[in-house]
Amino acid sequence: MIATTILLAACLAEGQVLSAAGEPLEGVTILEVQGGRPLGVTDGLGRFRVDAGGPSGAGDGGGSSTEAVLELRGDDFTHVFRVVCGGQTTVLLPPDVRRMEAVEVSATRLERTFESSAARVDRLEEQELADAAGSVPSLSAAVQ
Repeated sequence: MIATTILLAACLAEGQVLSAAGEPLEGVTILEVQGGRPLGVTDGLGRFRVDAGGPSGAGDGGGSSTEAVLELRGDDFTHVFRVVCGGQTTVLLPPDVRRMEAVEVSATRLERTFESSAARVDRLEEQELADAAGSVPSLSAAVQ
């Protein structure tokens, strides 16, 4: 019973996220490195307080229950850092933090037409069905 309680103990991680210039960063998401589960978001002063624990006792999927490895994700960056459970951590992003470039994706819609004559059919003979099947393109041919 005691061992179970220790394994499920929380790892409270709290601190502040600052830009390379020392300015607080608001709206940065804090995630588990292992599994990518969102834990929280920084407030207007860049502060966060998250439970980085779990059944393993740490946010990195195992190891020591006294520290956790977390990831920060902003609009244009990602950064991995280590916190000591129960302590205060200040994360000062390095100037060369991994920046993510915006990607624009575009596509052109192709118009395809298929001409055929429509006629009411009450009953088809086997040969008529075989003849008609030979003039209808397959789905892969229709999309090319």
